[in-house]
Amino acid sequence: MDNSSLLATIKIAQREIVAVSSTSVADPQNAARSIPVIYLYDSAHHLHIYSVNLTYSGKGMYDVQTNILDVKAVVSKITTVNLYDHKLYPLCMTAITIKRPMDQIANHNLLLARTRLLFHHPDRRLTMLLLHDNQREVVLDTGVDQFWIESEISYENRTVFFTYHGSDSKKGVKLTMRDLAEEEQGFFSSWFSAAKLTGSAVNNLIQYDPDACPLGVFKEAGIFLHASETGMSKMANAMSPYYEIQPKMYPYMHGILLSALLENYQEESEDLQLARRERLLRFMKVLNIEERLTYVATLEWMLHCVLSNEDSLIEKNDSAFCIVRITGGAQGKREATPIGPGLHLIVKFLRLFPQFYEIIINCVRKTDIVLWGRLFEVIGEQPRQMFDKCLKQGGVHEAANMLRILQQTEGLPHANACAYDLLRPVLSLGNWELARDMIRYIHMIESELQETVEEKYVFFTYD
Repeated sequence: MDNSSLLATIKIAQREIVAVSSTSVADPQNAARSIPVIYLYDSAHHLHIYSVNLTYSGKGMYDVQTNILDVKAVVSKITTVNLYDHKLYPLCMTAITIKRPMDQIANHNLLLARTRLLFHHPDRRLTMLLLHDNQREVVLDTGVDQFWIESEISYENRTVFFTYHGSDSKKGVKLTMRDLAEEEQGFFSSWFSAAKLTGSAVNNLIQYDPDACPLGVFKEAGIFLHASETGMSKMANAMSPYYEIQPKMYPYMHGILLSALLENYQEESEDLQLARRERLLRFMKVLNIEERLTYVATLEWMLHCVLSNEDSLIEKNDSAFCIVRITGGAQGKREATPIGPGLHLIVKFLRLFPQFYEIIINCVRKTDIVLWGRLFEVIGEQPRQMFDKCLKQGGVHEAANMLRILQQTEGLPHANACAYDLLRPVLSLGNWELARDMIRYIHMIESELQETVEEKYVFFTYD
């Protein structure tokens, strides 16, 4: 690499560096420009913080012919923080960027005020270091075996992170959404202080599995990955058996949506609930969730979790799926939010999507039949009405999926009549694959109806 493309070489510290992390902060003078901030933790428990000011000459473009990117870097030391309260080195150090209103940070270093540093300690605490004003460390959670950051800035500027609590409590993976920019104002006498951090968490988003190991987040698909030992296999020439490690995939976006929709619903008016749904819909569009392959499946799973959730189990079983409102740090107030009564809010939110009937029908087909009545009551439509609407709107696939539901709620004759009503538009659309499935379904239903008729006219003879 040519000398003009070398950024910088500086002497950081006299001691060994045990942890490194970095993030970037919007330039206070130019919002379109970012300034990298680097954190280095040395063996003497000193935290060295540097900023990197990058300047590009000319157009700042990469020159293919000369293989040179003409860029200059000025590395400036911001400060050094003594972390002597850390008796042991952290297992992990992660820097993130937050959003703060300018009027809140006028008297502080802008770069430090817009960043937070998360530490995962050997005693299984997850803490957050605030570097501006009175430097202090806040305990976010305890009993943490591993943690991961999904996105530095998420819904309403909240940070989304995951914690795994499986080693002793067997509680699985928890999703937490918190605004890490909030904290108490004024002087703190204790380094490890309480904080006025508000947010919500989804406990046991992914149930504890003794045969699976959590790996991390696949943000593009909205899934959480685990590795699982599927069993022993033995090759023909192998002297001993071996384990095959296969990935397990768990969705998590439904946890973010449920947490955002239901955290305060019991205290909000209809207008506030409507505004919350519209904000969440805009948030989903910003993240381009609609382009993800798991988009519809996420909404289906969200509905399924609310429909099948038993709030009565939360107090009896701390390993149950539940949403918790949080105020304060690790020892702050935590209050479980009843999920079941929020079904009407989930249905109202789903009506904002053109795939509404697809989501409802797919969820119903995978849910216990004893729960169907409650859902149809909240929707305000019966299965036969939903079938007619799907047919009228040209949703032939949704209408086809309704047939199994109609078979249970209306009986075989009605389901057979609906199948014939659906077959005509399917044929007119030239959807031959679906038409073939429809004919098979009609044949199966009519065979069952014929058997039912024959059973009524069986004559028995006696010797």
